[in-house]
Amino acid sequence: MWSAPLEREVVLRKLAAAAAWIDDVERRLAPGLQHFLDDADTADLAAFHLQLAMQECLDLAAHWIVSASLPPPTAAAAAFDTLAGAGLIPVPLAVLMRGGASLRNRIAHGYGSIDRARLYADVSDGLPGLRAFLAAVAAAAGL
Repeated sequence: MWSAPLEREVVLRKLAAAAAWIDDVERRLAPGLQHFLDDADTADLAAFHLQLAMQECLDLAAHWIVSASLPPPTAAAAAFDTLAGAGLIPVPLAVLMRGGASLRNRIAHGYGSIDRARLYADVSDGLPGLRAFLAAVAAAAGL
């Protein structure tokens, strides 16, 4: 549970930003795989907005770790393992989120070379995990 009002405002702001990015990604996936494959702008914006949503989740995980006085993770994606190890999120959610962090890295470092069909599948499969993580953060923050 976060206690300082400033921290609560940070959490609220990051939750809202992540949810907005996820909503946008879902809108871009809604027309289906073929549209995603045919429309480079749709695919590029969906990937970029997913990257932004995942970054907000990574920031929230780091914030939660600090607030809970947990040891710092060795890598960004390991933040979710740290939270799971402390019993703050379920292990399966940590695995999904670690996968999301890996996808974020693939987008950030190999943006132009990502296979769009695989990206569509990975993003479609990963969005429920992002939403579940945001719900866990909101619950822990008493929101």
